[in-house]
Amino acid sequence: MLEKYIERGNHKSALSDEERPHVTKLMSQDVELGYGIPLTVDCISKIQGAEVYPVGCQNQQTIDEKGNVIPKKRVTHDLSFNRREGKSVNQRVREEEIPGVMFGHSMRRYLHLIHHIRRNHPNKRILCNKVDVEKAYRRLHTKASTAVKCIAIWFLDKMWEGQYQKSDDQVAILLTRLPFGSMPAPAEFCTTSEIVFDLANDLLNCEQWDPEILPSPYTSELPAQERLEDDIPFGTAEEADVKVVEAAVRDALMRVRVMVSMLSLVI
Repeated sequence: MLEKYIERGNHKSALSDEERPHVTKLMSQDVELGYGIPLTVDCISKIQGAEVYPVGCQNQQTIDEKGNVIPKKRVTHDLSFNRREGKSVNQRVREEEIPGVMFGHSMRRYLHLIHHIRRNHPNKRILCNKVDVEKAYRRLHTKASTAVKCIAIWFLDKMWEGQYQKSDDQVAILLTRLPFGSMPAPAEFCTTSEIVFDLANDLLNCEQWDPEILPSPYTSELPAQERLEDDIPFGTAEEADVKVVEAAVRDALMRVRVMVSMLSLVI
């Protein structure tokens, strides 16, 4: 079965002349940053419990610093691929034990919070901070028994100084970080981030902790505030159909404070 999936190869979405350089670059970064362990393809058969799953490339969108929509590429690992046989990694997951994912609704909560603040404080500045945790999923590594079931195979293409060269030689990459395409991965990341936020909230509410005496070593890395010009008028917030509960406001405000003052814990 292992040989069958090695021979089958990757999805067409990753193999086109347009997408292949992007996949090569991202797969190379995994190895260079220590998130992937390169192996020979022959070595896979000697690893107990090893499984190979195809790589794909997904087109997404993001925004630049000015809010312009720009394209983005993401390498995916299809851990549902051999579902017809009922043996894919995702089919072996006990879905009923996967905890709920909270961070997926954070934008909606922040928008409600901003509206609530503007409605109740029409003449006050609202300061917001957005932090992109670079390669967030790669911050969480998996145990060895999981990593051997998330092996990808790619080409030894070369990329340097903007030049790109195809190669027929292949290498196996044992992915040690939280895999894209894994059913429980979002919940695993959510659980970890919730622990970080809860710990940070407890620290911020601790009367014995004085940030002036014991500051975060990353405080100096936080960017300075950027404010709009004083002559720009504040918007008007109309009365909402649904009232924001004060407890929810306090929770959201605390999370904003955490993101600003405890960035070091997240990273």
